[in-house]
This record gives sequence, structure tokens and C-alpha cells, in this order.
Amino acid sequence: MIYVYKKVQLQLQSLMEILNSTEPHYIRCVKPNNVLKPGVFENVNIIHQLRCGGVLEAIRISCAGYPTRQTFYEFLNRFGVLYPEVLYGNYDEKVACQKILDKISMKGYQIGKTKVFLRAGQMAELDSRKAMVLGNAARIIQRQIRTHIARKAFIELQQAAIILQSNLRGILNSFFIWFDFCCFIVLVSQNVLFRSCLFSCELLPRSYLPVTLPKTHPLQNVMFVLIYMTFIVFFLIYPFSLVVINFSN
Repeated sequence: MIYVYKKVQLQLQSLMEILNSTEPHYIRCVKPNNVLKPGVFENVNIIHQLRCGGVLEAIRISCAGYPTRQTFYEFLNRFGVLYPEVLYGNYDEKVACQKILDKISMKGYQIGKTKVFLRAGQMAELDSRKAMVLGNAARIIQRQIRTHIARKAFIELQQAAIILQSNLRGILNSFFIWFDFCCFIVLVSQNVLFRSCLFSCELLPRSYLPVTLPKTHPLQNVMFVLIYMTFIVFFLIYPFSLVVINFSN
């Protein structure tokens, strides 16, 4: 008999140790309907059970007091972004929680020994403040990224414009040099032609004067053709090819 008593005592002691090492949660069962069928809820019957069981009154009392309770570590881990300076400073957890709540001008809360006690609705207000802070931070990051992308595109466009302008200036300079050279050749050819005509007129008899001078010379026609070809190449074909190459790159 003593052996059975000791055995029961040891079992009860081990059970109490297990219960004390855990956090108990009380579950209140509610009968959803009287027909004992799944998926059927009788609202009037459920409300009557909750009211008779004191659940609604307990909820009302809890809301009238401090329904939200969080430890200092949980509170700082969740709402530390509202006051980042507190996280990097050498503050006690209790003092840090106090500073965060004072910064947002929260009223009606209580600071305990290990927890922060908040009234109904204050947790939602803290969450909205946190969402606002995170939203502002996200917008700042997006603005910096967009600025970097736009600046990079502008620099690339500016460099492409500088390269295109330098190429066009080089084309114009080379064209003007070639045009001056061609004009010089044409003038020289006309001068030579005119002198040759005068010389030929002096050798002819007087009865053949005045002599009809030739209007054009083969060398002069060749010079004009070279000028036209240069104009077409340097002003139409080559700039278009440069633009196509720059845009393809």
C-alpha cells in the first residue's frame, strides 16, 4: 500500500513539474449547433454560451484595462524603428521603451517591471506609425535608385552627344579644307585656260578675232564632279553612318 502511495506521489510530482515548466492556455469550447452537424453555426446559441460563460464580460474588462502586454525585448524589437537612436545608445530596456513611447506622445500606457502595458487601440497606432516610418524609408531608397539610374543615362547620352559633335566638327573641317583645295584647283585651271586662250589668240591672224573662247574645260568639269561627290559623301552618307553606329552601340 505504501508502495502504491509513493508511486502516485511521484507521478503527481512529475506532472506538476511539467505543468510548471510550461505556459498554460485555457481553452473554452463552444457548441456551434444543436443538430451536431459540421459547418453549421447558430449565432444566437453561440452568443448565449459566450455570455453565460463570462467570455464577453472578460473581454470588456480586458479592453477597459491593458489588453496588450509585451516584454521590453519584444517591444524594442518591434517598435525600435520609431526611435533608432535608442537602439544604438547604452540605454536600459525599460528606459528605451519609455523614450520610444514619449517620442510619439503616447498617453495612458504603463511601464511595469518586465512588460509594457498598452490600452486598447494603442498597438494599432504604434503599427501605423511604424508603417509610416518604413514607407518613408522605402521612398527615400527608391528616390536614390531612380536618381542614380537617371544620372547614369544622362551621362551616357551626354558622352554620345559629345562624340557625335566631335565627329561632325571633324567632318566639317575636313570638308572645308577639301573644298578650299578644290576651289584653288578650279581657279588655277581657269587661269591656265584663260592664258592659253590669250596666247592662242595672239598667234591667230587678226581676221579671226574675236575668237570664241571655250566655255568649259575637262579639268574644270572633273573638279566640279569631285566637289559634288565630296559634298554628298561628307554631308549625307558619312554623318548618317555615324548616327547609326552610335545608336547601335
